Amino acid sequence: MRFVPLVLGSLAVLARFASAEEAPLPPREMPAGDRAALQIPDDVWERALAGTAPSRRPLGMTGDEMRNYSGRDYLMRTVENQFRDARAIPRTTGRITDAMLTVVKAASPGEICMLCWGLTDIPSGRMYAAPTGDEWGIPEIAKGTTPEKALPMLLELESKGADHTAAIRDFAQLPEAVQRFLLRVAIARRLSLPWLRQSIATPADDPKGEGIRKSVTAPWTDEANDQSATLDARCFQWLRDVDRTTVAYGSAIFTSHLKTAFAEISKWLGEDGREELESLGALDFRGLPGLRVFGAKDDVIEAADPLNTQILI
Repeated sequence: MRFVPLVLGSLAVLARFASAEEAPLPPREMPAGDRAALQIPDDVWERALAGTAPSRRPLGMTGDEMRNYSGRDYLMRTVENQFRDARAIPRTTGRITDAMLTVVKAASPGEICMLCWGLTDIPSGRMYAAPTGDEWGIPEIAKGTTPEKALPMLLELESKGADHTAAIRDFAQLPEAVQRFLLRVAIARRLSLPWLRQSIATPADDPKGEGIRKSVTAPWTDEANDQSATLDARCFQWLRDVDRTTVAYGSAIFTSHLKTAFAEISKWLGEDGREELESLGALDFRGLPGLRVFGAKDDVIEAADPLNTQILI
């Protein structure tokens, strides 16, 4: 919220120099209470407009005016709207901040995900119902099924006819709360993965999509001269080609299931589960597709498969 005082202070300076003959405006305090109620006082605003914008239109730029500034291929509508009226920025950013604090306090990854995607102009997953209670959120596993019985059902869905004896045996050694948590994460992966995969066509020479993942993150992970920079020109092509709506929906599905998983495991840990969890010691469980589960203690992990293709727990 640092830019809110900056906006208010800038307008106050403009108002001060709008007319040398006018009496100075009284000092103002930053508004308290609801961030969404942030508003530039009317007298300050009128003085600022008098010195900057002779017309009575909002102080800002229309979409046509912004097109004069090139090099902004990914300018979103939600961002463009903030340039239309400078007076709306404090209220809008305040409202967004309040919404973020609300979902953070609710410990809801799904709602955080949906809120962030909505800010990029892609509302998705609002009506998606995450499993509650002893539901699993997948039709093939009935409500009330124990984790011990649910595991073979899920493994059969993932790889029909394969030998799951070792996975079932190792899974049985884990506390039931941990079993339930891992199954919820695995089910979340199964339900969200088709949507995530549909978001972009995988190249024939990169069937696992490892190159795509590296390229699309390059603008944020690569750097030069102590600042973000990348020589990977493909990343911008991927950003053009990816279907963000399917990514958003897949993300909403995954994080909605995580809310239930985190709530259950947190309750267990808060009661008497932490000591039982620590007693597991070193662990490297790979019985669930796409998951790599480590123990509660430090250990040296060696693997032939890249860790970035798995969900690490």
